[in-house]
Amino acid sequence: MKKTISKLMATAGALSLLASAIPFVGVSADEAAPFEYEKVEGGVVVTAWNDISVEEATIPATVTEGDEELAVIGIADYAFGLCENLAVVNVPDSLKLDNMGNTAFLTSTMVMDFFDNELSEAATTDDIIRYVAEKADYKGTGENGAITDADIKELSVKLVNHLNKVDISAATTVKGKLMTLIMNIDEMGFSQANVDKFNIYVTAIPYGDLTLKGNAGTSEAPTEIKQYADGKNIKFTSNDFIPGDANGDGKLTALDAAFIAKTLADAMGKPVSIDEYPAADFNGDGKITALDAAAIAKHLAEQSIGGK
Repeated sequence: MKKTISKLMATAGALSLLASAIPFVGVSADEAAPFEYEKVEGGVVVTAWNDISVEEATIPATVTEGDEELAVIGIADYAFGLCENLAVVNVPDSLKLDNMGNTAFLTSTMVMDFFDNELSEAATTDDIIRYVAEKADYKGTGENGAITDADIKELSVKLVNHLNKVDISAATTVKGKLMTLIMNIDEMGFSQANVDKFNIYVTAIPYGDLTLKGNAGTSEAPTEIKQYADGKNIKFTSNDFIPGDANGDGKLTALDAAFIAKTLADAMGKPVSIDEYPAADFNGDGKITALDAAAIAKHLAEQSIGGK
């Protein structure tokens, strides 16, 4: 459906009245990390993906900050919000349900596709404001809480005032500007209950053809990220290998760490193909290095200490 800038920006502004703010965090100390993150108890949470043109993203299981190795345990709401072309996300086992945002993988494209179906192409700014307010269960000044024309006018004034305060220059497309507003603007004039109501509504937006790829676990004991995907109706493709099983014998043992070390030695400084040995990338950083062998050894030691 052909969209007009006026319609999109009106939608963006209307949504901005309702969306709660997500705090900005600084760029990660590890410059090689492909994302910004926030340190929390137990590891880090991805807050924003840096390459917004990405089509297939790979989230590493750990990031290194100085001498400290931190597990990637969560993804915040709208972390991939500006990634309009996102199609595949490779996810590590380290992600935990308690640290996953309700809209962790929602993008501006998904939002716009959804609103195109909900609103006619001829929708005016007032139409959009009324629509969003109704979805937020906003009570107007009319009889039985009906939203009146005066209410819409008041909200429109707040909308205009608010758009003048927002720096959306970082986003280069209209869809990106829309998502920037959704992600980063304080609520205006609506109660927290209205915001919460609308946030629940947003979680119903479908994820389209987005696919998560990772370790699904088993039917009896699925991984937490597989549980998350199932709960959000996101497509999930299971890896056909055991992470860390570099030698392909069907189990993770110290022999795999030794196999990686030998393979690297045989390569004599040349990169080892991750396509040839995908299971060897145990730390999920997109390459095969001695760090993978070390991560396997550390994991096995922790499992041994834990009696698992």
